[in-house]
Amino acid sequence: MGDGWRHRIVIESAPVQWSTGELPLPTCVAGENACPPDDVGGPHGYALFLEIIADRDHEHHEDMVRWIGGVFDRKGFDLNRINRDWKGTKKRRQ
Repeated sequence: MGDGWRHRIVIESAPVQWSTGELPLPTCVAGENACPPDDVGGPHGYALFLEIIADRDHEHHEDMVRWIGGVFDRKGFDLNRINRDWKGTKKRRQ
């Protein structure tokens, strides 16, 4: 999480499952916006990226769309995917 990003995370407590001795798996209950692409260049690079993909006439528009792999929805947030990815991470650790 380098490059000067700032994140706001709120942690709500959950009951521990003492009978199994395991801590509950974290669950994301809400979020906003899509994650910026990897290696976009921090907040300033992300702002430039958004500007370029919004302007079809920009000389680097097609390069950025190709780099991101197609459409990028900056407001997109997939709660189910995040929780599914976290569960997959736990399975790989076992």
